[in-house]
Amino acid sequence: MPDEATLGRALADAFLVPLRVGIAVAPLDAAALTPAERTRLADLPDGPRRAAWLRGRAALKRARQACGEDPDTSGLRFPHPRYSLTHSGDWAIALGTSTRGLRGVGVDFETRRLAGAGSGRWLSAAGYFLTAAERAWVAGLAAEARGGELVRLWTVKEALFKADADNDGRGLAEYALDAPEAASGRGRRAGGGTACYRSWVLPEGALSVAIGSEEHADDR
Repeated sequence: MPDEATLGRALADAFLVPLRVGIAVAPLDAAALTPAERTRLADLPDGPRRAAWLRGRAALKRARQACGEDPDTSGLRFPHPRYSLTHSGDWAIALGTSTRGLRGVGVDFETRRLAGAGSGRWLSAAGYFLTAAERAWVAGLAAEARGGELVRLWTVKEALFKADADNDGRGLAEYALDAPEAASGRGRRAGGGTACYRSWVLPEGALSVAIGSEEHADDR
């Protein structure tokens, strides 16, 4: 996984928007939480969910500090026009930007370990997150390439969904890609806006980021 600064530069080059990254592999010490964050933590049961939440707070705080903002995360609600968060395995990755006027920011990561566990489930779920045209493209791939591409496309669709401020009640298959084979491109939601995305296949897993901007809000 690239470090935060390296990934931030790659994202800025890809989107021409300054993006800050927070990466965490260990849960945040609860003593570092604000009183409002402790209130939210108190509602979570002990176990993996609590650890994941604390790991996410660590990543979000790093991203907010890098954006020059108060690291308190208690007021954040997603989808958010300037912040996004993803969890997978022992990783939490947060994105943030101080740029205003965006429709949304989305990030999704799927670890290679989870992606490879029961690869048949990705095939069986394809109808949930791919359009008919995208499924036809995947079906034309060599069998050994399908699993990896399905995981990458899953992260692209999740990132597009998170970058859509109007995603309530939406399904991932509503976001259609201009070119599913492309590592970067544009996703469109029928009757809604568009967002640009960039995806990477890393040693640790598949990572995708999407940015929606107001200037694209009326594209069809």
